[in-house]
Amino acid sequence: VGACLLSYSDLPPRLLYALIKLSESGISSYLTPRDVASKVGIPRQTAYRWISELSQHGLIELRRERGELRLKLSRQAVAILEELYSTLSKALLDMSIPAVLHGNVVSGLGEGRYYMSLPRYLSSFKEKLGYTPYPGTLNIRLHERDLPKLIAIERLLSPIVIPGFTHEGRRYGAVYCYLASLNRSERVHIVKPERTHHPRGIVEVISPKNLRAALSLKDGDQVTLVVPPIT
Repeated sequence: VGACLLSYSDLPPRLLYALIKLSESGISSYLTPRDVASKVGIPRQTAYRWISELSQHGLIELRRERGELRLKLSRQAVAILEELYSTLSKALLDMSIPAVLHGNVVSGLGEGRYYMSLPRYLSSFKEKLGYTPYPGTLNIRLHERDLPKLIAIERLLSPIVIPGFTHEGRRYGAVYCYLASLNRSERVHIVKPERTHHPRGIVEVISPKNLRAALSLKDGDQVTLVVPPIT
């Protein structure tokens, strides 16, 4: 079962409830069976049975640390929770007001500078966004509590699409752009490449300016992104 692509609607309600409760500790946190019993509100013996079921569905990763069993949500579990959030967001999220995302500046992998220098991308950015971006992206690690907002933005808002292309036999993916303001002052775009090596929760931001220099930013500085509402 773990190899199958599951939807939240495929799970027994008790397991879906367990995923939701476990996610409250953070999607990357390792928990013990004692933690599971406490969070879900079930006896320890029942917790072990549920852990076994979650493992069979490929929804948790298990390891032993100092002889004690520990577990965390798997990527498939996170995908199911994102799907559930997206479904609820469409009914409940008020995108008539701005979405505010908080995070901290982090160093990138150096890929942004390379991709932003490719002429095909540059000409498309100029045509679609109205400006030529500064070579390189500002990378921001979002606070975990704001990750659901990012998911909702990507699912509910229509991006500006920078088309992909093929050059010298290599395929370069599309880039999806979302208008935003940085620190409520600089007009920027959040970019989501079709292909990226960044972990979930790292967003890349482009602008005509060198944002680090313009706003005197360094790694660790807290910043705010505001995405305008649907109009």
